[in-house]
Amino acid sequence: SSFKIKDGVSVGYTYDGAEMYAVERYVGLTEVERDDDFVGNILNATSVRAILVEGGVTEEEARELIAVSNIASTAIEEDFDVNRNGVFYFNDAMTAHGCYKKQYDLAARMAWYLASDVNTDFVVDTSDYDDAVEAFWATLD
Repeated sequence: SSFKIKDGVSVGYTYDGAEMYAVERYVGLTEVERDDDFVGNILNATSVRAILVEGGVTEEEARELIAVSNIASTAIEEDFDVNRNGVFYFNDAMTAHGCYKKQYDLAARMAWYLASDVNTDFVVDTSDYDDAVEAFWATLD
């Protein structure tokens, strides 16, 4: 099964009316540690839009709920600014950890959750926190 839901290019997409984000860190991936249809179809992508859905979604459900939008998708840059305040600091690692622990409302903090996958493995876990902490300490050298 292929998870390539919509063909063509648009400035933005929505899922059930909610904005989908342009996740820059997933663009151009040539390999990932997961091995499933989703990951296989995202490799070498030139544009990736994403949103997290609690409980998951089938390809058929996604086809029904994804729509093209004339409003540009907000970009989640390839950086460690997890809380999206424009500055990378230790609190970004704490935000990633908070997302891992599901301490924030998903709908209200979707950008934080998407930005928390700093190691691009499509999972928000303690390794994202570890990578963000390590990157922070590297800025102090």
